Amino acid sequence: MMNPWKRATRKILPPVLVIAGVLLIADSVMATLAPEAPHDGYEITWLGDTFLGDRAERLLEENGYGWAFAALPDVASSDLTVVNHQAPLTVRNELPDGVDVFYVPDSPLARYRIRTSQGTVTRYIHRSSPAAAEALAEYGVDIAVLANNHAMDQGPEGLQDTLQALETAGIAAIGAGPNRDSALRPVIEESPYGRVAVFAFGEEGGTSPDATSQSAGICVLNETNVIAARDMAREMGAEWTVAVVRWGDGYADVVLSQEKWARLLAENDFNLVVGSGPHVLQRIEIVGRMPVIYSLGNFVFNTSGRFSEAVPGYGAMVTTVLGPRGFRELRLLPIHVDNSIVLYQPRPCDREVARQVLAAMSPDIDMDGAVGVLRW
Repeated sequence: MMNPWKRATRKILPPVLVIAGVLLIADSVMATLAPEAPHDGYEITWLGDTFLGDRAERLLEENGYGWAFAALPDVASSDLTVVNHQAPLTVRNELPDGVDVFYVPDSPLARYRIRTSQGTVTRYIHRSSPAAAEALAEYGVDIAVLANNHAMDQGPEGLQDTLQALETAGIAAIGAGPNRDSALRPVIEESPYGRVAVFAFGEEGGTSPDATSQSAGICVLNETNVIAARDMAREMGAEWTVAVVRWGDGYADVVLSQEKWARLLAENDFNLVVGSGPHVLQRIEIVGRMPVIYSLGNFVFNTSGRFSEAVPGYGAMVTTVLGPRGFRELRLLPIHVDNSIVLYQPRPCDREVARQVLAAMSPDIDMDGAVGVLRW
């Protein structure tokens, strides 16, 4: 069941997307994540690394792309839902210019052995059907974050296809575009507690190029763009500013660069940071007065992954609650995302597994069934 306000009153006013509405409380949809009592906050749900296709492409073509979400709770009761989308939405299947491909394994959309001037490397090249955009919209996604290392896997044309597919599905895109201004531009959300500006950044040095005044790419995470985003949020009258950031090392714990960027964002008046990219869950901490979720882990990500006993395959669906004094609460639902176990249909963890998973993210998380609650 879809929150009727969530889709019916969305408006795109170029060059800024504005979503205007009133607070709605749902008591049955998204029962797994919703609190038992009515909540007086504005709720934003954050979903981790997402890629529909690759190893699951045949299953998705046979069953529809919505099949991937069948075992997950509904997000339609959230006032806003944001996903980190890590694949171009296009029918193109092109390799980057200037590479010599000499080995193609059995997953033709994902991995290539590439000879470069620095030597031979393994490069993961993603592509997803435009049909995935409609499935994401039907599931309840409002915003797709594109500031990641796969946004340009099919070149500028593939990025343009992606933007068009998302627009057709009614999903806003942030973090990448045909030029720097477009890539930096946020979504502005009207909440009962003031405007919320949501920006997206990708760590510099990734495989997606930096957007420039004349070329397509992503909004890189650097001091210049952070300051520009801060100033833009102020000019737009935002009361609260959020950064969604692709950073860190794959299948690893938090690294020093993430902590450095978190401090810079806090110093520039951001109120919340939501991280992605490492494909695994990472810790939560408060930097100054700003909560930082270092990594959500995977959401629906249809590659084989590199999980193990030492690096288990868990992600989390996280809902932040905004009140008159700012973001005050997180609700976290751990999910199994190891495709060797869930067979490309992620599902919630049971209570005991959820407790163990969340204890590693923060000792201050309280359990409400299989959902963790963190307040500050």
